[in-house]
Amino acid sequence: MGIPGMTSSVTPNPPVTGGQSEYKGSDSSIDYEVSKTIQRTTQRPGKITKLSVAVVVDNKIVNGVSTPWTQQELNDIKNLVKNAVGFDIARGDPDVEIKNIPLIPHFSKKWHLQKRQLKEKGYVIC
Repeated sequence: MGIPGMTSSVTPNPPVTGGQSEYKGSDSSIDYEVSKTIQRTTQRPGKITKLSVAVVVDNKIVNGVSTPWTQQELNDIKNLVKNAVGFDIARGDPDVEIKNIPLIPHFSKKWHLQKRQLKEKGYVIC
């Protein structure tokens, strides 16, 4: 008997007995592709390349008298401005210039009183 269409002369495979097999296999393939690297860089718009800042400061009024700022006060203002604008020496920013120039002529005490009253009402007086 057997499988129809098969001759009875075909011998079945011998049974596998215990032990280790001597068969070793390997598989390899070679891909001939062109390697390519894609790199995308996104930069924020509006990059600052250099920052130049100059500030003119009017005299301060002390007891109704127009008085120039001291050098220490000007240095303090300069440091405040540097911090406010993001001064960066590594970027090549030149030093911040601060000049004390009397802009407003000496005002009377009446003007200072009016100025104080306007500020109390919520007006911004520079």
